[in-house]
Amino acid sequence: MSKICSELYRDFFYKINGMTFEMDEFISKVSGAMPEIAQVLEIGCCAETFIAPENPFNLNGINQSVTFYKHPEGYDEHPETFVFHTGEGGSLSISFYPKKGHIWNEAELSDISFIAENLFIIGGRVQMLSVLKKVSITDIGTGASNMSGLGMHAEQLLESGAFKDYAVFFINLKNFKFINQSVGERKADFIIRDYAKKLLNYINDDEKLARPGGDNFCAIIKKERVDDFLEFISGISFEVEAAGEKRIVNVNSRAGVYMVNEGDPIVVAFNAASTALNIAKTSGRGDVIRFKADMLDKTIKANEISSVFPDALIREEFAVYYQPKVGLSDNSLCGCEALTRWIRNGKIISPADFIPVLEREGTICRLDFYVLDKVCADIKRWLDMGLVPVRVSTNFSKLHLHNEDFADRIIGIINKHGIDPSLIEVELTESSGYEDYEALAEFVRKMKSYGVSTSIDDFGTGYSSLNLLKDLDVDIIKLDKSFLDNLGDEKKSDEVVIRHIVNMVNELDMKVVAEGVETNVQADLLENFSCSMAQGYLFDKPLPCSEFEKRLRSGRVYQGVR
Repeated sequence: MSKICSELYRDFFYKINGMTFEMDEFISKVSGAMPEIAQVLEIGCCAETFIAPENPFNLNGINQSVTFYKHPEGYDEHPETFVFHTGEGGSLSISFYPKKGHIWNEAELSDISFIAENLFIIGGRVQMLSVLKKVSITDIGTGASNMSGLGMHAEQLLESGAFKDYAVFFINLKNFKFINQSVGERKADFIIRDYAKKLLNYINDDEKLARPGGDNFCAIIKKERVDDFLEFISGISFEVEAAGEKRIVNVNSRAGVYMVNEGDPIVVAFNAASTALNIAKTSGRGDVIRFKADMLDKTIKANEISSVFPDALIREEFAVYYQPKVGLSDNSLCGCEALTRWIRNGKIISPADFIPVLEREGTICRLDFYVLDKVCADIKRWLDMGLVPVRVSTNFSKLHLHNEDFADRIIGIINKHGIDPSLIEVELTESSGYEDYEALAEFVRKMKSYGVSTSIDDFGTGYSSLNLLKDLDVDIIKLDKSFLDNLGDEKKSDEVVIRHIVNMVNELDMKVVAEGVETNVQADLLENFSCSMAQGYLFDKPLPCSEFEKRLRSGRVYQGVR
């Protein structure tokens, strides 16, 4: 015969039931309702242990023990334990200990068993509701918060007046596309997950990590821990098995940081950190950028460029200038590079202002083909005028390498104007080969089959210079200006490097163009090193089409230079 009347049961389960989303709240309710039941059933102690495996919401799993009730006079150490198994492979153990000197009869044990089963059922529902709540604010792939969860945390800090004590981070993993390609998408996803896990284990309870998506993260960190956090994320390594071998993958990051000021709205702090990250990704000023007020002006300017670009392209506001290339053996005009100038409302917008913006948004691809079309039209006009053209090099972003019809579009424009493909040279930066090496090699092969020359720009500034020389069948290597800046000084190391690069390129039956040649000393040394061509202000600045045509009509030899 049960010792608990129906009213006592009803009162107990009423107290622990209800719409509860947090396990801590449920535990508190059970602890508050247990004393009355314990008095009737002679319970000296009630405790549970909950074990759950790792999951996106608990990256380290759960192994939690909780005591709901303990009689002040103690209890016997011979519990009745009820074990329940959960669907995800976990378990819940609930133990009831009798008061000292009491032995439960069958009716009491039946009541205790009934209570245990209901604690498991109601607790399971609370756990499920808790998971559903977490789903709405959690990135399932990593267990970090999503941006909604981060926003909620920021609102709590703002309401408590503590937001000003924190810094907001936007983080991007550098060159993660390369890691993705080298280890495969599945293992790359594991790296993202483990990266988040390391950060989640590092941050404090009052801090927060979120993943907006992809290889990007956002964090709210106490100001006094900013430097430590930056050092922590500067380089994190993982052991990965790829192609049957274990290898170490280093994950480096870029970060934009904003130190929150008193009274800052949340959106202002987030936008400032995001702006700083964009500058870190595009400016070359370092992997960590701390927000400054003048950055907003640059962002506004970039947004304006982005918004007016489509209309400017339709209105043909972009003019093509030509910078001559000169043969060092005789100072003769032997080629040129097509460069873009944006003329809007009578003013020239610097390429340094608009090229990075278009590159970041991918719209640079439209401009590249626009320039090629203008170049081909100019060459056709020169031919019709009876002028003998030189080969014109045009720049193309590495973003084109993602398009399978890249090479076909180039030859299509050349054919549309009816000019010889040998009059066109396509320039790609050396950094193209780092992330898109196979696509670059295939593109170079196609261009050669069409009769179009290819060149690698900014040679020596990327990651894989020797591989490019060894494996890519390009026609021309453009030596970056940075190699020439100290040429002719007492320091001879630059001369040694340039001489050996030129020798290697020549032996591979390619030609070298030295960019940024500004002095006779530089030109003379380059000629002595057997460098084929030079380009720079010593000979000519970039010229409007009409001025360049005069060079084509003249004797084509730069007199009075060197």
